[in-house]
Amino acid sequence: MDYKSQIEAQANHLIIFRPGVQFKIKLSSKYFICLNVSQDFLIDYLELNGGKFITQGCKNQCNDYSAVSVSCNNSSTIWNMMEVIKNTELNYQQKKYIIFFILSIFPLDVDFISFLTFFINGVGFKIRMIAKNEISKKWSLVKMAQLLYMSPGTLKKRLSNENTSYTKILLDCRMQKAAELLTIHNKNVFQTADYCGYKSVSFFITTFKKYYGTSPMLFVKRYIAENIN
Repeated sequence: MDYKSQIEAQANHLIIFRPGVQFKIKLSSKYFICLNVSQDFLIDYLELNGGKFITQGCKNQCNDYSAVSVSCNNSSTIWNMMEVIKNTELNYQQKKYIIFFILSIFPLDVDFISFLTFFINGVGFKIRMIAKNEISKKWSLVKMAQLLYMSPGTLKKRLSNENTSYTKILLDCRMQKAAELLTIHNKNVFQTADYCGYKSVSFFITTFKKYYGTSPMLFVKRYIAENIN
């Protein structure tokens, strides 16, 4: 995989360009296809694959580049898939599966994930990725700011500009994970509280009830009534 500031598009190569950056491109073939990928698809991809790399807090040199390219052995298949997206009316999930397959051509490592995160506007997204990857960890604003290479004050200000806060994001992540553990994975309240970073089960129950408007037990009963029968 090759990170570049100036691009020479070679045959049978897949290239991702960073938006909003001007650069020169030299084509080695007159045949090429271009596909615009929305931020929503990248967010889904990064939430699925990127958390463990984001938490490393690496500030990589690839962040300075305009594009990343990789040799593609099955270029005809990728070409056909991109044609399908451009010329066929697909729903969101269908497009997502195809885009995820195309992105799988690139090595899944910290450099690639770090490169993709610069496509995403907003620091709140990065905090969600980090928190979801280690939801049981005792996070602090200071530690999160260190991982994102900014001061706590700057982090709070940027989150305020996004109409959110560090506390709210962390609470959302923990409560969403708690609901998943209780309903889908059949974990009990003690297991769920511990996994979500709550040392006090009673405090977890109080927080859960305030967030969802019902206790964990009634939440599970309602889920079963609505989805199992």
